[in-house]
Amino acid sequence: MLSNHRVWLVTIILLSFLLIEIQSNPIIVTASSQVIFDQTGVGSDFNGFVLIVDGVSYNRTSMPVVFLWEIGSTHAFSFVSFSNVSSGKRYSWNNTAGLSTLQSDVIVVSDAGNIIANYTTQFFLTLSTNPPLITSPSGKGWYDANTYATISTNALINDTIRPDQKRYVFREWITTGTLNVTDPTSTNTTVFMDNWKTVKANYTTQYYWTWDQEGIGPDFAGTVWSLDGQNYGVEDLPVSSWYDKDTVVNFTITPSCVVTPNEKQYAFSYNTGTLTGSSKPHHNHLTAGQYMIVIYGYLTCVFKTQYYLNVTSAYGNSTSISGWYDANSNITLNVISPLRDANGTSYECTGWDGDGNIPSSGSETTVTFTLTTQSSITWNWLKSGTQIRADINGDGVVNILDVVRITAVYGMTSSSPNWDPYSDIAQPYGKIDILDVVACTSHYAEKYLG
Repeated sequence: MLSNHRVWLVTIILLSFLLIEIQSNPIIVTASSQVIFDQTGVGSDFNGFVLIVDGVSYNRTSMPVVFLWEIGSTHAFSFVSFSNVSSGKRYSWNNTAGLSTLQSDVIVVSDAGNIIANYTTQFFLTLSTNPPLITSPSGKGWYDANTYATISTNALINDTIRPDQKRYVFREWITTGTLNVTDPTSTNTTVFMDNWKTVKANYTTQYYWTWDQEGIGPDFAGTVWSLDGQNYGVEDLPVSSWYDKDTVVNFTITPSCVVTPNEKQYAFSYNTGTLTGSSKPHHNHLTAGQYMIVIYGYLTCVFKTQYYLNVTSAYGNSTSISGWYDANSNITLNVISPLRDANGTSYECTGWDGDGNIPSSGSETTVTFTLTTQSSITWNWLKSGTQIRADINGDGVVNILDVVRITAVYGMTSSSPNWDPYSDIAQPYGKIDILDVVACTSHYAEKYLG
C-alpha cells in the first residue's frame, strides 16, 4: 500500500499532465437561444404557406415552428401578406409581435422569444349594376370581417347615345342579404361585411316622351289630350315627361274640337309619331286607348279645320246636305229641277240665296265655291202646276208612253248627258232605277181629272 505521501505525489503529477493537455487543446462552450414562430387568425380553411424562414416555407399546420439558434447568428423570415382562401375571402397580415414587429425582417439572435404574426379575416365586396355597365359604383374591394363598407353610385345616369331621350334612375341596392345594406334606397350607404358579397345597383330605364297636336288654333278652348286622367289644352302642348320603361299610358284625343257650334271646328285626322306609320297602322287613327312606353319618342294628333255648311231646300234633293266640310274644299251644290211630288204637283227651282262663301243670290240650279268660312244656301222653288206624278209626259194619263219614256232613260243619273228629271219619280232621287218603273206602272191607266 502506498503511503499518503506517495498518493499525494501521484495526484499532483496527474493533475500536472491534465493541465498541460487542457492548455494545448482548450474546450469551447457555445451559448444558444430558442426562437418560436407562430400565427393567429389564419383559419383551418387555408392550407397554403404562411411563413418562410431562411428560405424554407411552413404552412399553418406546421406552426408553431421552434428554432434553437446560436446567440449572434442571423436569420431572415417573412410572413405572407395575404392568405387567399377563395376569390371572396382571405386572411390579411395585420401586425407582428415579439422579437420583431415587421412582416419581413432579418434578426440577429440575442435572446430567446417568440415572433407571432396576427392575421385579420377579410371579405371581398363586388359591385355591379342593372342594366350592366351603365356606371361604376364606388366601394368595391377587400374589407375586414364584421366592418361596414361604404358604397355609392349616381342617382341619375344619362344614356351615352341618347342623353336627352333615355336615362337610368337609381332605385335600390340588391344583394343576397338585403338587410345587410343599411339603406337599400340611398345612393350612399354602407354594407355589413360578415361574408363576401355581391351588391347590385338597380336602375330603372326611363324614356322621354312628348305629346303634341298639330292644326288646332288658339281660338279653341278645351281639352285636346287627356293623359292618365289629366287634361291638356292647346296652351299646354306640347307636354313632355320621363316614363319608366313598360309604363302604360291611358290616353284620349278629342275627335271634334268645336270652336263655335255649327260654324267652325277642328276635326281629328290622324296620328303621327314614333308609334305610327306603315309598321303600326292600328295607331294611325286611334283616338283612345293605351300606349306602352318601350322607347323614346313622340305622338302628335293632327287636326283639320272644318266649317259648317247649311243647306236648306223646301223641295227636292240637293246633292249636298248640311254638315261639316273641310276648309278649302271645292264644293258643287245643285238640285234636280223640275220635280213633281207624289200628288203630281210640279216645282221649278228659281235659284238660291246664300252667304259666307256662297254668292248672295243666283238663278241657276248649280253653284260651285271654295269653303273658307261658315256658309249657307237656301234653294228657292216655284209651284208650277199639278198632275199625276207618274204621268211623265204630262198628257193627263199614265199609259204605255210614260213607261216607254222612263225605260228609255233607265240607269241614268242626274249627271248623265240625257238626264230626264221628269222620270225621277221615286226615291232615291238622282237615279232612274226599278223603283221609278214600279212607281210609274203602279199608277197605270190613271187620269188627271184636274
